[in-house]
Amino acid sequence: MEDEREEKFSLNLKGEGISIEKEVDKRTALAIVAAVMGGNGVPVAGTAAYPSERSSFNPAKSLREFLIETAPTTNNERIATIGFFLHEHKSKETFSKDDIEAGFRSAREQLPKNLRRDLGRAVGAGWIEEVGQKGHYHVTNTGAKAVQSCFGRQRQPITQ
Repeated sequence: MEDEREEKFSLNLKGEGISIEKEVDKRTALAIVAAVMGGNGVPVAGTAAYPSERSSFNPAKSLREFLIETAPTTNNERIATIGFFLHEHKSKETFSKDDIEAGFRSAREQLPKNLRRDLGRAVGAGWIEEVGQKGHYHVTNTGAKAVQSCFGRQRQPITQ
């Protein structure tokens, strides 16, 4: 019988526009090593070739699904929601105007007529702030709480 305590590994990845520090389980760490070493879908010992071999199917959440769950009603709410999604589901520490535009497109949301203005409104609401190089943003604590609470509307808060 395996030890019930799962061994944890520290992941530290830094580069231009990205900085990730996170603990991962052994299976994830081995998959990362395989990817870094040029693995082409070949399973690493102790990992499954297909997700169903080890655990039940756990599909990735799409940005469209996430927007439906959180139900933002204004463009600045959508911007904060897209930024939050990029951080939580795509491991992006920061995002740009181009990332937001791509998010609107991938979710099949109408692109704002004045995105720069709406970014400014999201900054003004305290949901995002510009960090690092010009034109790069991250979601603030206030923004994360707003998204998680569905902007204070009577909806079921999302889980991660």
